[in-house]
Amino acid sequence: MPAVVTQRSAAAVLTLGEIKQQCRIDPDITDEDVLLAQIERAAVKSAEARIGGPVLDAVCTDTLDAWPSLPWLHLGIAGAREVTGVTVRQAGQRQPVALSAFHVAADGRLLCLKPRNGWPPVDREPGAIEISYLAGFGASPDAVPDDLRQWLRFRVATLYAYREEISSGNAVELPGCVVDSLISHYRPDGVAL
Repeated sequence: MPAVVTQRSAAAVLTLGEIKQQCRIDPDITDEDVLLAQIERAAVKSAEARIGGPVLDAVCTDTLDAWPSLPWLHLGIAGAREVTGVTVRQAGQRQPVALSAFHVAADGRLLCLKPRNGWPPVDREPGAIEISYLAGFGASPDAVPDDLRQWLRFRVATLYAYREEISSGNAVELPGCVVDSLISHYRPDGVAL
């Protein structure tokens, strides 16, 4: 089963003031505040798709049927920072495994889980292993790197400029390439969401 984000922060990464400044909207005009908040959310989701993981802190879960044949496992969502729990099904019962049974280390933007004394035994059934972890740059927008925040500002401005085409259902390919290079280094090889 794929890795999933089970709980994510609903906090905005960009303030309404930053969005209005980027879109050249007078701060006193509030008619489009709801639309701007929606555009910011869409830009964050777009960034997350491009970097392979959440921008702000999120709780993630990898569910596996069996341990890999290799002596390590890369967690499926980029930006993972901390494993919070491992449970396995043994003899029909879900059992927690002590985190001390594993060595956890960053491998670029992926977190690597290695057993200290071999993989714990598990029942042969779908979803026998669940690994919970935290991913993202941090809990607050201040933790988001400047280059990613700048990409979000550019993306918000582009979405705002093309809002009529997007809302009318005539989806257009939005410009990218040079701006996308601001965040391309955050995407680990092989991650697809």
